[in-house]
Amino acid sequence: MSVVSVTSVDPVTYTCTAGYDDPVLVDEKGKIYSEENVEVYDVTGKKVAEGKNLKLSRGIYILRYSKGTKRVVIR
Repeated sequence: MSVVSVTSVDPVTYTCTAGYDDPVLVDEKGKIYSEENVEVYDVTGKKVAEGKNLKLSRGIYILRYSKGTKRVVIR
C-alpha cells in the first residue's frame, strides 16, 4: 500500500489524518477492516471478493463501498 500525501493536524507530534472519516481500513498486510460491506475488483473490473473482513493478496485493487465510494489499493 502507498500513501501519496497526508495532512498533519499537529505539527509537533505529526499526528496525521486523511481529512475525512474513512469507514474502511487496509493494513500493511492487506487485511481489510470494515463495518460495512466492501466490494473488491481487480484492474480488469472483475469482482474478486465481497465482505466486511477480507485479506488481499499482492496486486492492484479497486475497493467500492459507502454508496459508490471507490479507492485504489496497491499491495
